[in-house]
Amino acid sequence: MRVQEFRCIVFATGAHNKKQSFIPPDLGSQARAAGLDVLHSSEFKSPARFAGKRVLLVGLGDSGSDIAPKVCSTAARTLLSVRTTPWIIPQEVKGVPVDKLGCDAPDWMPWWYRKGSFRMVRWGVLGGFHRLGLPSPKHGLHDKMTVSDRGIVSAILSGSVVTRSHVVSLTGGTATFANPRHEPEQIDAVIFATGFGRSYPLLCRPGAPVDEVADALGFRIFHPTEPGLFYLAETVGLRSCWPIFSEQANTIVAYLLSEERATSNVRRFNARRRVATPSFKGAIYRLADQFHHDYEIYTHCLRDLSGWLAE
Repeated sequence: MRVQEFRCIVFATGAHNKKQSFIPPDLGSQARAAGLDVLHSSEFKSPARFAGKRVLLVGLGDSGSDIAPKVCSTAARTLLSVRTTPWIIPQEVKGVPVDKLGCDAPDWMPWWYRKGSFRMVRWGVLGGFHRLGLPSPKHGLHDKMTVSDRGIVSAILSGSVVTRSHVVSLTGGTATFANPRHEPEQIDAVIFATGFGRSYPLLCRPGAPVDEVADALGFRIFHPTEPGLFYLAETVGLRSCWPIFSEQANTIVAYLLSEERATSNVRRFNARRRVATPSFKGAIYRLADQFHHDYEIYTHCLRDLSGWLAE
């Protein structure tokens, strides 16, 4: 075995991979014991696997909303179990992507006005939630992650996908739901669109709460005690994640260059590694976990940090 020495390690292993897929242990055990076809959304490849079957999807996030319209094209019946109703927004309005629509608003326009205006636009395009068989979201628009409509609304309105409340049991292959008005249904297959676990090596104990992990990372990048460890942690904004990863990488480079030059600011930074990182919430994702940021606040903060380190 060849041993090499490196100045630093950057963990950029990704959170959304099959090894970290999460299936609720109790429901997963019940489904397997009943002989159901069980898979996580990360394993989904084609709706052909579910032809003629009664399929239950668990979770209305990005994955569940993408997979359900595909599965219903071949399945005999497609149920979608929803624990918490997310805000479903159009993917585009008159050909303009919604993230660009929000970002191109004039700087003088206050966030509350942008939010209220977009909520009216959203209503005009997609309508209310009760027509989808869902209760209205209990949180405000953009307080948590939204779900882009890539066919889920029309699938529900056509009856191809039937919404149900949170599934509480799959014993004997029968799906039982939290809302007593939703009758139990026999199913043949279940797809868990229930997200992924997070793993950050050499940082926190396995299974640590999400916010504990996030708070341990300085600026969501730096290990609290070891200058040689960096993380391109999962960070979510209203826009693509790639500009965020780019800013994180630039910050790591700025730190390493400053360390090489032995600047006074890099010494000050290392002395304050355990100091709590400021909040990056702002008006966006204020009720989401600490990995969800106001894009503008977070990226501006990283640029300011990179500039300060370089002084």
